[in-house]
Amino acid sequence: MAAPITLEALLLHRERRAASQRAWLGELGLPLLSVTLVTPGPVKDSPTARYLIECALGILHEGLSKRQWPVARQRVERGDAGCEALFAVRAEPLELKRFAAQLEREHPLGRLWDLDVVGLDGVPLTRAQVGQPPRRCLLCEEPAAACARARAHPLELLSKVIEERVAAFGAVAGPEAPSGANGVPVLDAETIGAWAHEALAREAALTPKPGLVDGENSGAHSDMDLATFRAALAAMRPYWPRFFAVGAEEANGSDGALLRRLRALGLECEGAMFGATGGVNTHKGAIFSLGLLCGCAGKLAGRALDVELLCAEAARVTAPLVATELRGATKCGTAGEQLYRRHGMVGARGEAASGFATVRLHALPSYRALRAELGEELAMHDALLRLMANAGDTNVAKDGGLEGVGFVQRRAAELLGRGGASCPGFIEELRRLDAELIERNLSPGGCADLLAVTCFLANLP
Repeated sequence: MAAPITLEALLLHRERRAASQRAWLGELGLPLLSVTLVTPGPVKDSPTARYLIECALGILHEGLSKRQWPVARQRVERGDAGCEALFAVRAEPLELKRFAAQLEREHPLGRLWDLDVVGLDGVPLTRAQVGQPPRRCLLCEEPAAACARARAHPLELLSKVIEERVAAFGAVAGPEAPSGANGVPVLDAETIGAWAHEALAREAALTPKPGLVDGENSGAHSDMDLATFRAALAAMRPYWPRFFAVGAEEANGSDGALLRRLRALGLECEGAMFGATGGVNTHKGAIFSLGLLCGCAGKLAGRALDVELLCAEAARVTAPLVATELRGATKCGTAGEQLYRRHGMVGARGEAASGFATVRLHALPSYRALRAELGEELAMHDALLRLMANAGDTNVAKDGGLEGVGFVQRRAAELLGRGGASCPGFIEELRRLDAELIERNLSPGGCADLLAVTCFLANLP
């Protein structure tokens, strides 16, 4: 659990949040949806808070996608100042506020979320503007703002009510339920599923991404855009908890049986993706990697889970794939098998069999360090560059051969050498690299999948 935050640090964080909102409004010219949590007291970060933000993100992505309101930019932060998110949404501000107020009123956890909408003039819209009364206190029928200012209720009682609401929703059975020994999480299907969905949603929304679909363009693709990705995400979302459930059911079975069942469910998930995208492949690699990780988390259910344990299990389960399907293949069926025969590239199967070594050794340490220093979005940009510089991306090799792979790796390494996300003009440098990859028809889709794996694993110790 995070340390208590001082009032001075909290006020400084709020000033930075307001400055970020002003910058986004000036740059994007879109209304903003700000997501914070009701967390009374000096401790703002906790397993319960992190679960609440995951639930909010999942519900919001689903609702915005359903209404066909594109998210132009998104940032998620977790730390001592709490868990929060910011969305720039292509929607009419009053309609966005009406949607947010409805969620706060109707969702079982809505009273624990603060979903504020900031208009183009920088002024937050009020509930009265959409015909809603002020929010009521968690403990009485007085306006919540008045009770908070007066500190009308004991902190312990407020915290207890919050935990009870979360427990009633079926997410967490108390403040200590998400963690085992030494605070290491013991997780369930819904939590793991929410992590997988959110990781993919954050990867999709990140902009700009060189050669990849993002909020500005379709990268080196002519058959998909961000709306295609959102449709795929919504279709795949129900499957992530099911991967976990399969792993839990096979906890005492053989690795071969687990792998067969995960692959069968993966094909079903692919079918849902193709159905939503009109036959366009947006996430086959991600289904393999995240489906595997969700399944292995299910197999380890009840144990205190961390990055090393989960990745080691994934490596053990998939190790035979490289030996039998790549090295031992007598004919080349899939694109991955052809690239192994031609260039010795092991692709997604090799990454999994290594325990996602490229993520663990290059992207994840950088992402965690920079997230605290520069924020979620820049940390993700830097992590993506590190993956591009170090992974042999078979998506790039398919269209550009080894020459294309080398070009992507060199250019990413050059940007990192100049300071990565910390260098002046970093975002414009990414846009220049984006134009270069589009011109060469190179899309590092395998690295995008590994970025989602990075975000997923970052939830664990």
